[in-house]
This record gives sequence, structure tokens and C-alpha cells, in this order.
Amino acid sequence: MSNHRKVVRPDHQLWIGIADVVPFEGDLLNGAKGAFVHVVASSHNDPGFRGIAKEGLRAMGFDVLKWGEIMPFDPIDHQSSLSAAELHGISTEFGSAAKQQAGFWCGTFHLYEHGIRPH
Repeated sequence: MSNHRKVVRPDHQLWIGIADVVPFEGDLLNGAKGAFVHVVASSHNDPGFRGIAKEGLRAMGFDVLKWGEIMPFDPIDHQSSLSAAELHGISTEFGSAAKQQAGFWCGTFHLYEHGIRPH
């Protein structure tokens, strides 16, 4: 997993952020009002990351309400905040030259209920 940056285009690196999302139509979250989700994307900077991630989440049926912390991704630094399955998913998504163009991955959706967003 430590070689993940080698497949990203030379002018890009992996970024991670937390998105607060809501479905823009339908019940994609089984009755929950929204969710927090880790998102990883290959980009040259923070604004580029936000654009790629927003587009990917939109394609899945979600609008981004708010962004949490966004930073360059390092699997060692994020071992405590991501599950082993999520780390594996990131490695799989960005682990080959053929997949580097995909540029987007999101983790588990952590739901919040009844329109009450955690602070």
C-alpha cells in the first residue's frame, strides 16, 4: 500500500477529505437525513480534489453540504480513521496504472438520523 502514489500522474497526488452529504432525490440512505463519508481523489490541489469528489458523489446521487478537513492522503497517517477494508479499497482503486484515471473513491457512509447533524 505504500506505493500508491507511484501510479498517480506526476503532477497529482492523493487527497482525502470528509464530506457531509445528502441525497438529492430518493431514499439512498434508508431513511437517514444525511451521512459523513471519507473521499479520496487524485488531484493537484485542494480545489481540484473538491471538484472531482463533488462530481463523483453527485454521480452517486448525493450533494455535498459541507467539507471537513481535506489533506494529502498518507495510508500510515490515516490508519486510525479508516478501516482495513477502506484502506484496501483505496489501494485497489489507485493501485494500478490502468486505474489511475478513475481518480475517485469513497468509503463507508456514516449516517445521521432525523435531520440532526452531529457537531
